[in-house]
Amino acid sequence: MAASKRPPQSPETPSSRPETPHYDLVEYKHGAPLDIGWTVLCKAGPNGAPHMCSVVDRKQCPGYDKIPKKKAVEGAVSRTKSSPGGATHEYDYYVHFHKMNSRLDRWVHFADLDTSSVGRPRQLQEDDKKKGKFSGRKRKRGDEEGKEDGEEDTKVKNISTVRVGRFELETWYYSPYPADVVQGSSLARLFVCEYCLSYTPSDFTMKRHLCKCPHRHPPGDEIYRDGDLSVFEVDGKENKAYCQSLCLLAKLFLDHKTLYYDVDPFKFYILTEVDARGCHFVGYFSKEKESPGGYNLACIMTLPCYQKQGYGHFLIELSYELSRKDCKVGTPERPLSDLGVASYRSYWKYRILEYLSQKACSSTISISNITEATMIQGEDVVQTLQSMGAIQMLKGQHVVVLPADIIAGSSAKGRRLKVDPSKLVWTPTPRPVKEKGSRR
Repeated sequence: MAASKRPPQSPETPSSRPETPHYDLVEYKHGAPLDIGWTVLCKAGPNGAPHMCSVVDRKQCPGYDKIPKKKAVEGAVSRTKSSPGGATHEYDYYVHFHKMNSRLDRWVHFADLDTSSVGRPRQLQEDDKKKGKFSGRKRKRGDEEGKEDGEEDTKVKNISTVRVGRFELETWYYSPYPADVVQGSSLARLFVCEYCLSYTPSDFTMKRHLCKCPHRHPPGDEIYRDGDLSVFEVDGKENKAYCQSLCLLAKLFLDHKTLYYDVDPFKFYILTEVDARGCHFVGYFSKEKESPGGYNLACIMTLPCYQKQGYGHFLIELSYELSRKDCKVGTPERPLSDLGVASYRSYWKYRILEYLSQKACSSTISISNITEATMIQGEDVVQTLQSMGAIQMLKGQHVVVLPADIIAGSSAKGRRLKVDPSKLVWTPTPRPVKEKGSRR
């Protein structure tokens, strides 16, 4: 079995005390529980150093109710592996580390927190004066109950790991799987069929499913095959169950994804690795069938076990090849995840430098020339060139200036995976022609 861990992320400016005026230090009562919304110093953050965090949620420690109340209140340390029989502090806490991606949020024991620096948001203090006590909620009671509870739940990761094929992956974010599947509020492990994306919390049930599952590839039409790589186009309206399961799986690794069930307006492009057993799910991207904003990609995700192997660039390049066949300049829908932004910037830089290396002897190259050759939207081209410091002012005009060694060095690196347009079998959906109304 192969395992995958979340990518490391270093903090921007680690701090050992609250930095913003939104928090005030408060006197912490020894042994008392921390309220939701409070800030506290975690002794060992994601990078191993102390880091400020906010309390998102809390849960009672297993075994706490087995200890006499008087003895439990006296202590201020959480349970440890050396004392599994019971906890001397009532709660464990789910925390978000300041200025860090929420994929790094996690449950911590009370012993991992330094209560010498507890901060309380000023807004909560003002609410206390009006209500008389802190309710632990971010919204007023007059808000809709369903929306309020839903927003609160989405902050806490409800599935720890997911098993897809031979890979067991540590999840990054909350995903709204049905409550009967998650078995209440949390689940240690979820099993997903890599062929039809059916899911279950039971290892035994998944083994039985794999013996009976008739599918060995995604539904829809195969539009690309090159060696052991295959891409299928799946219509969200025709294969709703598969696409909904795909969105739920993707949400475990995407923070900004909000589409779960309304999949009818989208098409999904599934990248797989092919062997004698079937087509193994690698990643996907989706796009609207009709995009008013001209977007050629709505969402993109590669499973963590396949990241940093060129599959993300392959999917991005495929989206632009589809735009080329559709005779449209493309750009991705915003916002992108932090990993999505990094992937696109890398792809844009490589693609533009590749084009410039082929046209190095040309006397004049405009932004429109680059856009026409790469199908990358003009704004994205300009932004990429600016990030490289390539746009300069010369004789009152903006010009692109890049040293020849940078252009040659980038093009020489190459990429492991590239889309072969000759192996792409795809035709854009004909657009309906609006007939002019007849005049009487």
